[in-house]
This record gives sequence, C-alpha cells and structure tokens, in this order.
Amino acid sequence: KCAKYGVKVYVFAVEPWGLTAELRPKYPDILGSKGYDRPAFCTRSDQGREYCIESIERLFTMVPDLGGYLNITAGERVTNCASAGNIHTCPKCSKYSRGETLAYTVDLIREGMRRAGAKGEFISWTYAHRITPHEEIKDYVRKAPADVMLMENFEDAGYTEQLGKTRQAIDYWLSYVGPSQMFKAAAQTAVETGKTMFAKMQVCCSHELATVPYIPAPGIIFDKFAGARAYGVEGVMECWYFGNYPGLMNEAAGALAWEDFSSSEEEFLLSLAQPHWGKYAPTVV
Repeated sequence: KCAKYGVKVYVFAVEPWGLTAELRPKYPDILGSKGYDRPAFCTRSDQGREYCIESIERLFTMVPDLGGYLNITAGERVTNCASAGNIHTCPKCSKYSRGETLAYTVDLIREGMRRAGAKGEFISWTYAHRITPHEEIKDYVRKAPADVMLMENFEDAGYTEQLGKTRQAIDYWLSYVGPSQMFKAAAQTAVETGKTMFAKMQVCCSHELATVPYIPAPGIIFDKFAGARAYGVEGVMECWYFGNYPGLMNEAAGALAWEDFSSSEEEFLLSLAQPHWGKYAPTVV
C-alpha cells in the first residue's frame, strides 16, 4: 500500500532482547552479563550469533522490499552484553570493550540483511548512550560497520539555563538547540571515520512537557538542522509515537531537510510564512 506512493516501510525492534525467566534454562549458552531485570543476550555465544543473523535474514527474505530496519541496540531494554552495564560479568564479552561488543552485535544484525540481499538501510539507534562515557561512544563509532547508519539523540544529556537554573535535557528538548556533547562525540568520530550519522529529534513537541502535542517554534528547528548539518548528519528521525502532529513544525522540518543554509533564519521563516499569510508574513515572522 505504501509503495504505491513511494513510501518505504521500516521495521522497528529492540533486539536481541535479554532472556526471560522461561528461556534461561533452555539456552544457558546465551546467558550474558547481568542486566537490571534479566541477563543480557550474549551475541558472542554460538547460538546467540546464529540467532541474530538467521532471524534478520529470515525477515528480509520474507519481506524483501522493506525500506530498512531500525533497531535500538543500546537502551530501552537489556539487549546484548554491552547494553547491560555489567559487561565484565559475561565470561565471553568481558574480554572486549563495550564499544567492540556493541559494534560486533550490530554487524551480526547487518549480516542477516546482507545474506538476504536486502537493499534497505540498517539504522542502529543507541538510545541510552547518555550513560556511556564519551570515549566508549567514540570506540563504538570507530568499530561499527561502515554500511550501518548510526543514530544518536541530538540533545540528550545537554545542559541549558532556564529561569536562572541549569537543567539537563534528557531525550528531546526544543528549548535546548543542541547538539549535546554526547552527540558531538559520536558525530565528530563518524566524520573522522567516514561513518553515516543520523540524529533523533522531536520536531513538534518536547520532552519538557510531552503532553503538549505541538509547539510552534520553527526558528528552533532551523537552528537544530543547521547544527546537524555542521556535524555531517545525513538523516533525521523527527518523532516517536508522539511528536508527529501535522502542521507548521513538520512542514519546516521537511523544508529544512533540503536546505543548504546559505539563507538566514529570517529568510527561511519568511519563505515558510509567505504561502499561509501573504502580505502579513513579515509581521507573523
């Protein structure tokens, strides 16, 4: 249905998920490092490695025309041993750095797509990198496969002044333009090593108060996209299950995806307002 309109469909997952209580006795070889609610899934075990490759190969063999696969490889859940925080408790993965194990896991998933002959993108979203030292983030980016899109939260763990107080931006904030130092660490390393960097943002609303579905501040989106371009970002994920409210902010983000930023913010806002407000556009801007 989507293909008729040139729209590509991506699968989202959090894989490989840490083992549940009923699976642990059946697959002791896969039990990895200690997680907060379950053992991690050890991708360096023979069964774990084959599962990662085979499951993704099967998916893309059954549905070959998928646009791609978006996977949270660190965060949201306990997944591989690099995500659990206690990698030293895994007898296999403790021999490697966290970045090495994460990159290894990502390459296994990508290998499944390669074996299926899939043409889609693989986006590795390291959602929980805010708790990871920057040197480990850089290590991961250096070792990650070259044919994987690496996605980081654009504002996460950044700091901003609000009403005389310093506050930390967690996840996605509109009031903090970014990028955060965490994102910069990853993006600079991606540029140095020729890797592809994506940014996760929220262009319509903000995690400062996520119940407000729409905040009309397109100038902030201009600044965010200008910053993303300066750090070599090639793709942006602009919402989640919220943050996709149709309107001015998504319109602005869509236009900015093609912007070369040779024009000023004022000029961009004027071009955005002109079709809606005509002669009143300068006043609205």
